[in-house]
Amino acid sequence: SGSFAEPSPDESPLETGLRGAMRRVDAGSGVLVWRDQTRSISAITDRDGVLSVTQVKDSALRDPDAGALIYERSKDRALAQDEGRNFNATAANEVIRADIADQLELTQGIAVPIRTGAGAGELFLESLPNLSTDHIDLGTQVALELAGHIERHALMIAVEEGAEARSRLALARDLHDSVVQFLAGAAFRLEALKRDLTSGRNLEPELNYLK
Repeated sequence: SGSFAEPSPDESPLETGLRGAMRRVDAGSGVLVWRDQTRSISAITDRDGVLSVTQVKDSALRDPDAGALIYERSKDRALAQDEGRNFNATAANEVIRADIADQLELTQGIAVPIRTGAGAGELFLESLPNLSTDHIDLGTQVALELAGHIERHALMIAVEEGAEARSRLALARDLHDSVVQFLAGAAFRLEALKRDLTSGRNLEPELNYLK
């Protein structure tokens, strides 16, 4: 989608991905809770263009394998869809942990889990114009696009690191070859100097050069 710019190796794909997801649904604020392979959990929050990162002790969604849902915490209600596309109404506190939601200052919006090879998390998009059941499908779509953005960044870094390793290897090989050639040349010159020892010629300039 055009909302997600191509990832840049110099920027966090979580930050650029969160902003892309917000643009995609015209959200005024968003939170991406992310658990990386070290199991540490961070929450990246963007409110009115101000980005902040905090540590949280757990995921906010109780079921990491659930689909997208919309929620309104003040009325303790949430709505999801089952595989048959039937709407299931439930209490917001049953699907979102109140303590983490309070810490993240969640009020109402879309919640959806994110899965990638590099880690997993959950996306909350809030301050949406006209929140409706259509946002459940939209949330699922945005989650896939965000996961793709994070995966592309990981691939880009892997390719860059591979290219860097190959160029280091090539440099080492070139350096090795040039050193070997230089030493071979020096050895030939030393042999020639040994033969000149008896000639009485001043060998000091040659020796200094070799040194």
